[in-house]
Amino acid sequence: MGNYFKPYIVRAGIIAGIIGGVIALIGIIPILGGLIACLISPITWIVYAVGGVLAVMWGKAQGATQTIQQGALDGAIAGAIAGVIAGVVGWFVNICNTLFFSAFAATSGSNPDITAVVVPIVFGFVGIFGSIIFAAILGAIGGLIFAAIQQNQQKNP
Repeated sequence: MGNYFKPYIVRAGIIAGIIGGVIALIGIIPILGGLIACLISPITWIVYAVGGVLAVMWGKAQGATQTIQQGALDGAIAGAIAGVIAGVVGWFVNICNTLFFSAFAATSGSNPDITAVVVPIVFGFVGIFGSIIFAAILGAIGGLIFAAIQQNQQKNP
């Protein structure tokens, strides 16, 4: 069984995950987060695919043989790493928002239910697994497309 976590794949996944996490953190900035709330998810999806592209590009620069299948695998692993990082940061942002608004509701005289706090925590944890799978798929697509483009350019210079 080969080593799937090559340094260039891990580096691409970490960089894409950090960028995805920063994008998730933008959501808690009051005015800016409200203005670009509809763009946060699509931008994060693009970042996952770019993580796959980076893995293939850096792998080729380090001399790894990049077939289309290997590009898809490298992209999927980089995307999954990015999904873990961005998913955990997004989960933390959702918990902070939930706790803030629950505390705000408590100070305004209403009685927030405990399920209003527990449900986002539990479903957010489940959402991390969905984020990992979705990010791996998008990373694989990005890596596959970039590897196919590179292979086509080598055949037709």
